[in-house]
Parts: sequence; C-alpha cells; structure tokens
Amino acid sequence: MSSRPELLKSREYLCDLSLEQKIRKCAPYLKCQEDGCKCPSWKLGDQISSQVLESPCKSCHHVHQCFATDDDCAWLEVAVQMVDDVEHMYVLCASEEDTETKHLYFCIFKRIRKALMNRTKPTFDDPPPFERPSIDTAVRNVVLHYLAHGMKDLDTTLELCRLLLSFVNMWKMGYPSRRSNKHENKTGYRLIYMRWMCHCYAPQFCVTLPHCEATSAFGKNFFLAIVPDLKKQLLEKISQDPTPVELDKKTQLMQPIFRIIGLLEEEAQKPEHRIWDPYFQSFASLLVNPTPDFGDQIGEVVPTTDQDASGGGPLFSDNSHLEVHKVDAACAPCESTPSRKSSDTSQKRRSSE
Repeated sequence: MSSRPELLKSREYLCDLSLEQKIRKCAPYLKCQEDGCKCPSWKLGDQISSQVLESPCKSCHHVHQCFATDDDCAWLEVAVQMVDDVEHMYVLCASEEDTETKHLYFCIFKRIRKALMNRTKPTFDDPPPFERPSIDTAVRNVVLHYLAHGMKDLDTTLELCRLLLSFVNMWKMGYPSRRSNKHENKTGYRLIYMRWMCHCYAPQFCVTLPHCEATSAFGKNFFLAIVPDLKKQLLEKISQDPTPVELDKKTQLMQPIFRIIGLLEEEAQKPEHRIWDPYFQSFASLLVNPTPDFGDQIGEVVPTTDQDASGGGPLFSDNSHLEVHKVDAACAPCESTPSRKSSDTSQKRRSSE
C-alpha cells in the first residue's frame, strides 16, 4: 500500500496539464449547468470541435463547461484529481473478488462521482474518531506507564512506539468473510472494516477523500481485531529478514515491541483497564513539572490531537523540568481530567435536590 505523500507526488503531472487538457479530462463527468436541464454528463457530438470548452453536448445541445472565474478554475484543479480517483475506484471495483469489499468500493466510487457532478468535495457521514481513547493516546499512556515504573532507555521506547504506530497505520485489514475466529463479533468487525476502508485505506489512493490515520480514528476494538494477525506477521517478518543475524537474536531484539503490544492487549481485555481509560488518572500524579524536551519527545510519538481523551490540552507545559515520584496516583488526580468520583457525587447531589 503506497503512502499518501507518494500518491500526491505521482499526481503532480496533472498540475502541468493545460486548461484545455484538464477540461477535456473532466468534461464527461460534468452535468449541464443550464437551468432546468437534467443532462447528467457531457457527451461528444458528431461534429468534433478543437475547443472542448465551446463544444455543445450531444444529448442536450448545451455547453456544459463554464470556467470564467478564478473560483471555477480553482475547482477545475480539484476536479481533475477527482476524475483520477473515480477512474481508479472503477478499476478496483471491477477487479475486486471479495463481494463485501467490492460493494464498499462501489459506494466510494458513487460518492466521489456524485461530488464531482455537484462540484463539491466528497465526504462521509460519520467522521472519525470512532473510539475514545484512540490507539495514539493508549500508546502515549504506555510510555507514561513505563516511565512511572523506572524506565531506563526512554529514546528506545519512544522509537519502538513510533515503529508500532507506523505498523498499525500501514496494516491492511483482512476481509470480514475470511475471519476464522468463531467467537468474534462479526457485525462489529464489519463496521470497523467499513470505517477503516472509507477513512483510512481508500484515501491512500484517492487524494480527494478526507484521510485519517487508523491510530487516530480507532481505539481498543480496532486494536483487538488486528492484534493476533499483527503479531503473527511481525514474527514472519523477523524470520524472513535477510539480515545475517541468528533468529534468536532477531527475536530478542524485537522483544520490547512485543512487550508493548502485550501490555496494550492485556489492558484492553481487562474490565478495568487503565491504559485504555479515557480518563487515565493512574499515573498523572507521577509527573511533576516535566521538561520541555520530554514533552517534545512524547509529542513526536503521538500528536496531542486526541485532546478530549487525554485531558483537554497539551500533555506537558513549556517552562518546566521533570521529576518522577513513586506515589499513589489516586491521591492526586489530574486537574485537567474530570474525576469520575466527583462527577458521580455531583449527580447524586443534583438528584437529591
């Protein structure tokens, strides 16, 4: 799966096309702009004109294209990209063998096609994030967990967390019809698969679709759905790595990332999970006036966009230093995070009044 920056680079040739070439590329997808005309697309007439801009449609005999203003020309730049997306989705839809995935491709194809006809940008009805906290936030909580328990090599742990997040974002989910786990929630997996396909996977090759990383859009349920196959593929990559190192040493080098995955998986399966807790007060009091360097390193691993889940603001302040104290976190709840106990007390007070 190619990355989105690589896709944008491969589409640079579209910007170098002339106005006539761009109009010729978009014309078959543009509906008639005349009032009352319902012609859905421009069709080439019998008399071919050298200027597509002045050529009437064969069906309605109107000129569909009108790019007189700067806004029209700016929209044409987007329309050219959308045409490439439509054509790419059509090829994927025609070549896909899985019925459910084929249907999703077709729905995305129609969504982009409709937006192109209406001169709007394609969007989906349910924007992310879909879970709180996100995988980004949970991984940041893992770093805080290790820090609270005397983590020695912070840089290595941060690098492993970056590697894990990149691996999850590049992960290709398996077809729902081929899932072998009998005890899995099939409906839940199909919903996750549909959202991942629309918001994370399809935008990798459709630049006009809004794109969101899987680690920002999803949380615990997505992670539990992919973690068995993710661990299996990591082991396969280790065994197939051509580096001239013994397999035991390779496995030993990868043990820290497997510990991080194991901690995330174990906490996600617990009824009371601290790392996947959107309030996450367990280790808040262990950090007193952290340094800006440490805050920057944490921010590099996980951007603090999931503010609702992590407390409503930046993780660390700018002018401070780091001190770690092993004390009970329950004694000093984080001020920026709502307390469950206090919220429950206030609810009881309101009900009694």
